[in-house]
Amino acid sequence: MFRRKFFFFLALTAILSLMSCQGSGNETAAADPVASTNSTNGVTLTIGDISNDPAKITERYSLLADYLEEDLADSGVSKIEIRVAPDLETMSEWMANGTVDIYFDSVYPSFVVSNGSGSTPILRQWRKGVEQYNSVIFATKDSGVTSVNDLQGQIVAFEEVYSTSGFMLPTAAILETDLKMVEKENNSEAVAADEVGFVFSGADENTIQWVLSGKVAAGATDSATYAQDIPEDIRETLVIVGESEFVPRAVATVTPEMESELVEALTESLLNLDDSENGVAVLESLDTAKFDEFPGGAQAAFDEINRLVLMVETTISEN
Repeated sequence: MFRRKFFFFLALTAILSLMSCQGSGNETAAADPVASTNSTNGVTLTIGDISNDPAKITERYSLLADYLEEDLADSGVSKIEIRVAPDLETMSEWMANGTVDIYFDSVYPSFVVSNGSGSTPILRQWRKGVEQYNSVIFATKDSGVTSVNDLQGQIVAFEEVYSTSGFMLPTAAILETDLKMVEKENNSEAVAADEVGFVFSGADENTIQWVLSGKVAAGATDSATYAQDIPEDIRETLVIVGESEFVPRAVATVTPEMESELVEALTESLLNLDDSENGVAVLESLDTAKFDEFPGGAQAAFDEINRLVLMVETTISEN
């Protein structure tokens, strides 16, 4: 419960702040120095991510770091570092002050970091081969739950509080039916007849198992996980009772401290990854098909995310 309140406080503060302003030498960086610096040796750019497993993240981005270091050399870049933040608050601070220069994530955490730091979305990332995705809310066929309205008085399992497909999107889908949602400490806590309770499972696998075992009445995951990771014979025992709208699968955002010329060079480099053998290897290491421009522009995409996030954060915080 504390984690949820803390995260909502961070997101709401960032959103309100934004609204009020509108009208081969790669290594994992240490925590203190600002990584984006100009010197006689050139510019150091830092790739950032959020994880409790820095070694895994460093391995994930190592090929990209090597590629960008070579490809951006003519733009004055001499070194690419990789820095891992423990949480969204830290990433927001790092993006705001230029400690991290580019951050890749799904749209919900990217939106929160963008609002908290002033970072700018530049490209869509076709993570896991898709340009966009949505969430499905599912239950077992023998549960009696056939629609979102049947979830009143029941408990739904979400993945984790900062998940796009495992929390924000399905929560918005439920709230848009005018149902009241209240977080519960565990699945045995009482749920009022006029509300939908929710708990966090910590992983998609747990959500699926909790639904199958009857620990919760329903769960939510992204549509690809539902279709591809749940065996067909198990899916035949389930029913989809609700779906969210589609959003970009993932996005790349850059610090407001980055010079416009370098933003353009970095954007071009990412767009061209699928044009070379080395670039394709980089994309494969990121489990990504390609990067491309936002149809309709990045601002339009984030305006819709703004609407969904604001609805989720304000509605649940009131309950």
